[in-house]
Amino acid sequence: MSEILYIYIIRVVLVPFVMLLLRISSIGSCFVQFLWLFGGSFFCWKPRFQ
Repeated sequence: MSEILYIYIIRVVLVPFVMLLLRISSIGSCFVQFLWLFGGSFFCWKPRFQ
């Protein structure tokens, strides 16, 4: 339960950072999309295995 909360906090912190990178450059947006894809899949898969 604490792990899910920890991941949620990380995502809340990353959201403004993601938006900032999207505005900075296209290279940053590609990197952010990769991180968001990984983070999103991890966030969706994690609770199912608990």
